[in-house]
Amino acid sequence: MNEAAPLISRVQEVEVLKIIARYLDVLDKWRLGLVCRAFREVSRQDPYERVVLKEERECAERRSTAQMIQVLLSVLRVGGCRVLNVDGLKSKTMPHHAMSKHLLDTVWHHSSETLESLSLRFFPTLLQPSEPLKLINLKTLNLRGCKDAPVSFILQHCTALTELDLRGCPEMGTIDGLMAYVPSGLRRLSIGWDSEFQESPDAINDFYNSPKVVEMLKKLAVECSSLSSLEVPGFACVQGDTMQDMRSLTSLDVCNCSLVSDSLATVLRDNSFQHLNLRVTGITDSIMQSIALHCKGLKSLNVSCTMISDVGLAAVAEGCPVLQSIDLCYPEGHVTEKGILTVCRTYGKDLRMLGIAGLQGVVTDELLAEAVALCPSMRCLAIGGNHMLTAEIWGMLRQLKCLKRVVAHGLEFINYEEVLRLAECTNLQQLDLYNVLPNPTLTLSQLNILRQRFPFDWRNVEAVHNCFC
Repeated sequence: MNEAAPLISRVQEVEVLKIIARYLDVLDKWRLGLVCRAFREVSRQDPYERVVLKEERECAERRSTAQMIQVLLSVLRVGGCRVLNVDGLKSKTMPHHAMSKHLLDTVWHHSSETLESLSLRFFPTLLQPSEPLKLINLKTLNLRGCKDAPVSFILQHCTALTELDLRGCPEMGTIDGLMAYVPSGLRRLSIGWDSEFQESPDAINDFYNSPKVVEMLKKLAVECSSLSSLEVPGFACVQGDTMQDMRSLTSLDVCNCSLVSDSLATVLRDNSFQHLNLRVTGITDSIMQSIALHCKGLKSLNVSCTMISDVGLAAVAEGCPVLQSIDLCYPEGHVTEKGILTVCRTYGKDLRMLGIAGLQGVVTDELLAEAVALCPSMRCLAIGGNHMLTAEIWGMLRQLKCLKRVVAHGLEFINYEEVLRLAECTNLQQLDLYNVLPNPTLTLSQLNILRQRFPFDWRNVEAVHNCFC
């Protein structure tokens, strides 16, 4: 009995290690396997079904591309990987073209047939693989920001795709690839302008004005009957009648498509939309009335920077009973306190996101206090660009116990102590303070503390620092 005790103890230790290994991410599990042979066996008990390697952690740990390749090879050789995410590595982790190519070759040629989801966003160089791909079961592919992606080659081999993201790939080869090898089972397509790193879709006129885009969308309507989500932001050539043959859409993003409003009513009538992004499309109250008439199941609506007014807001409030998110930021029409309160009173505790930034002279402390009281379940609130708001608003926001994100760009009064109290009382995770104005309520040192506390959206970080220097 005494001789068996050490064996029983070792078995128990291995079982405990197996349980611990289940909670480790891919890097920590890989490190565990480097300790000894026994630990390597434990680290390989559960397959690496989901592998996520992101920029934030890699840059913080100063990992080299060679180490990244070693990790990937080790993981992919074990097999069983279903989700592989190597996002956002950009030039910080891959300074040299050759190393970038080596890492991509590792992904292309060592991924097994079990892989179902692959994300390679923002790679500086995405070269065509030298051999045919084995990714016959790949269903989700994200190549966002890969400007020279070999789309034709990839689509030729990945015929089972159902979700494809090609935003920020402004090359004519992207359109040609979709024209030649459009996956018949495609359910979600994102292509066009990417607001994260492209200043304006006008910067590449040949791509965003190409008539081939219209041909591609019409072909999609015929060959992809199951297409339910379409994102085509920035294409000046896209109009409402371009999508008139699509009948199964539930989500549509036509942000910055300036001509789309002309015949959008037909598209709204023939589809059951749940999500609509019509930002900077020039729509008026007539389209808002069409939305109210045909989109009874609408959950999110972005009509910022459009010609809507209180009339359109009232129509949507009456015709879209399950709306949870609405963005009215920087309207070009006549939106007043009455229209905003109509939305808040109609949806009340069901409203999750409210965008009322840039409504100068309309959004005041009193209006915000009433909106907060009417909509206690809000998770995202955009109030930036309203210079009439005072430091008192930060105390009001503590009533929103579910609040996760506040967009407060350009505000004059950022109360440091109140922001910290807000974070303690709510679930606040992100605070956007780009282009904050110089003011006596926030010092540069306090701003840096807040920056460490929250994942800021620093679209103009130099300007922010210059305000306090």
